[in-house]
Amino acid sequence: MAKAIVSSVIRASQKGDEHGHIFIADIDSEDFECVFSLADQDINWAGRGGERGIRGVQVYDDYIFAATNDELILFDKDFNIQSTYTCPWLGGVHEIAIDPKEGILYLTSTTYNAIVSFVIREERFLNAFHFSKNLDSVSVHNPNTKPGWIIKLKIKKGWAVSHLNNVQVDTTGKVRVSGYYSDRFASISNPQDEVVKIPRGTHNPQIIYEKGQPIVIYNDSEKDRLVVGKPSG
Repeated sequence: MAKAIVSSVIRASQKGDEHGHIFIADIDSEDFECVFSLADQDINWAGRGGERGIRGVQVYDDYIFAATNDELILFDKDFNIQSTYTCPWLGGVHEIAIDPKEGILYLTSTTYNAIVSFVIREERFLNAFHFSKNLDSVSVHNPNTKPGWIIKLKIKKGWAVSHLNNVQVDTTGKVRVSGYYSDRFASISNPQDEVVKIPRGTHNPQIIYEKGQPIVIYNDSEKDRLVVGKPSG
């Protein structure tokens, strides 16, 4: 029996509407069960999406993690909330990923064009990695300080962000990131040299290995297609 954990984002327009769920889906029978519903009324209703929805699910030992707009949620196996975590650098969170060997969780903070790392066993935020427009350079910051200068940059020069919305830790332990307005899937540790070429307007690229050779899979949203290709483009 194969089962999957599925999260949803509902951009509801009226207060009182539910705006995010977690489901357990049975792949074989196609049955599903809603195990968690996000219905907090004290949410930000401004903007496209705002604080609505559950984004990204990751499992690590007995931990189950999911994210909202600016918060990381820890669930037990019955999907009861055990803890929530946030820091000033979290905003517009999309995808999350875990490095199981290091015990570190990575969150995409789209508002700040950044990746925020979280040490699972220590329950603390470690670093905020702020990326340049096309993900070709990165600077490291304390995630517990306010990124005020980046807020000003985003408001005054909206074009100066890549809309960073994806992070992956592949089976080799390499952490890669991408954004909707960038043309690359870049390593967080070496963004200029370790680059996988992708077209602009994509979502959720992933690297898998077949017979030791890397293959990139991504959603080419602009052309409404799923692409399987070589890292060279």
